[in-house]
Amino acid sequence: MNVEAVPEVPPANLFTPRFGYSPHQIVGRDVLLNELAAALRSPRRKKHSTTLVMGPRGAGKTVMLNAVEAQAAALGYAIVSVDAGTPGVHERIVSRVERVADTLPALTATAEADEVRTSSGLRLGPFRAGRERRYVMSRKPDVRDALEDLADAMVASGGAGVLITIDEMHRVDIDEMIRLANDLQHVSSRDEAPVVFVGASLPDIKNVLNDDRLSFFRRCADEDLAGLDAADAYAFISGTVKDAGGDYDQEALRRLTVNVGPLPYEMQLLGDYAWRFAGAPLRPVGDEAVDMALRATADEMHRKVYAPLWERLTGDERNVLIAVTDNDGSVARTDLGQILQGAVRDPDPIVRRLVHKACLEADEFDILTLGPALSLSAARHETRISTSYHSGHSYVAAAAASLPRCGKLMPRAKRRCVLRRGHRGGCRSQIK
Repeated sequence: MNVEAVPEVPPANLFTPRFGYSPHQIVGRDVLLNELAAALRSPRRKKHSTTLVMGPRGAGKTVMLNAVEAQAAALGYAIVSVDAGTPGVHERIVSRVERVADTLPALTATAEADEVRTSSGLRLGPFRAGRERRYVMSRKPDVRDALEDLADAMVASGGAGVLITIDEMHRVDIDEMIRLANDLQHVSSRDEAPVVFVGASLPDIKNVLNDDRLSFFRRCADEDLAGLDAADAYAFISGTVKDAGGDYDQEALRRLTVNVGPLPYEMQLLGDYAWRFAGAPLRPVGDEAVDMALRATADEMHRKVYAPLWERLTGDERNVLIAVTDNDGSVARTDLGQILQGAVRDPDPIVRRLVHKACLEADEFDILTLGPALSLSAARHETRISTSYHSGHSYVAAAAASLPRCGKLMPRAKRRCVLRRGHRGGCRSQIK
């Protein structure tokens, strides 16, 4: 008897535009993921057995922690994962170690090992009802001892070791950070049982790592998550749409990918909006859905990512970014002082801070460009807001008006180009 195959129901929307949620597929991070996987397989020989992943909000730091945790679990590691967003990170690590230990099978005690018994139930004189579990590890309210004991217990039971991941490390108090550095330095250098560490932080943490007491974190493999490009965006959006049973117009997809910024979170937003505006998978993603998705994504990125970042910058930091943005997103460091016309007394330390915050990047020729924390379109948007509200004391009001402009006539717009003379790319009648 022939039974007709039931057509497979296409999955739901696979875009997940929420901070910390793992995407349907990870693009542009293969090199780092391979390095972390190699460190898990040979932790004593690989630099990435202690790694600090840094990037701006929306760069995918938590996603990388989730990915390395999945790799470690598959290799037989115990996972100790904590968030450092609030005080008490040491207590949370110890608490998490104890929770992980509760999942270990009972082990046979040896003469050299400490035995800990945990019980639940009711005891009355010599009578007791309940249950008891035993572990070959000691429970101590100390990160160093807790991690060492858990690693020993894991190896004794046939496991690979312990992976500890800490998110939001830039929020850790300096005293807690020093204590954490000392404990992690001790446990990560052990030969008996491996303890692998991967942390995630905003790039601002670089401003405090010069403290000699934090040398452990300085010696970690430091990985700055680079911005993704149009090829990454194409692979991610097209692959996710196809895997969800949808389709797209090729020109519409091209417009999506060339207009997306460098942050993975923005790619998630753009794909999600385009999918929903198109009514996919019943209808393909076309130009109308792309137009609406671009506008909605720009608005949400401004509210959730770029505006909060801009608000945290100092006046001098904003002035430097406005100067770079006004020069079409690229300027030689040697020209910066002349462009700013004295509005910033010493631009060099300001530039270093902005590089640490991933707002600027400098190449080997000392050309400054916008970093992954700010796309050019986003910087122009924030610049336009700043020029509307800043007083005459700022570079925006005092110096920008006197910069030599291109001035080339644009017949279609019936206006002249407002970009700085010698700019790259096409002329613009207004800063968008």
